[in-house]
Amino acid sequence: MISYNNYAINILGQDKWNELVKEFNLCTKKWTYGRTKAFYKRVDNLIKKTIKKETESI
Repeated sequence: MISYNNYAINILGQDKWNELVKEFNLCTKKWTYGRTKAFYKRVDNLIKKTIKKETESI
């Protein structure tokens, strides 16, 4: 079973994932619901855009 974080890393890439983690300051703090809510919203939007772009190019 693949976790959501691994799925997002596979779609977005490790570099983009690390950039977002640093942007939301999650590398030095606990990943509580309040801190990760906006982070996962951004990740969802980026995944949708990436998948849409790749399916349009096919």
